[in-house]
Amino acid sequence: MSKQREMVEVNLPGYDREFTTYEMKQVAGNLYTWMQSETKEFNQLVFRLLASLQGGEEIEGMGYEPFDYISWKEAELLGDMLHTIQNKDDVQYLCAYIVAQDEKQRGDEPWDDDE
Repeated sequence: MSKQREMVEVNLPGYDREFTTYEMKQVAGNLYTWMQSETKEFNQLVFRLLASLQGGEEIEGMGYEPFDYISWKEAELLGDMLHTIQNKDDVQYLCAYIVAQDEKQRGDEPWDDDE
């Protein structure tokens, strides 16, 4: 069994399970450590993202407004993108690719054509 899929015991108030994955425990610890020195806006972003997903009801109940347009698929897409980006070249490629594909598909129509 790989270390990342290894189950570890947890005892957390508000969490009704006895186990989580080793990977999730590492992510939670790292995120919490960094949140201590991050800006209020970053922490609000994290809480709003969590509130947007099924299971984040407790965070929503603390007053963090969920994003109406983020659910599991959108979170997966954002996670894949952020996990894959390694440097500014990756960001530039992603931007250029999306714009080029969009111009082929939509022409001059903007993304935010809510009118």
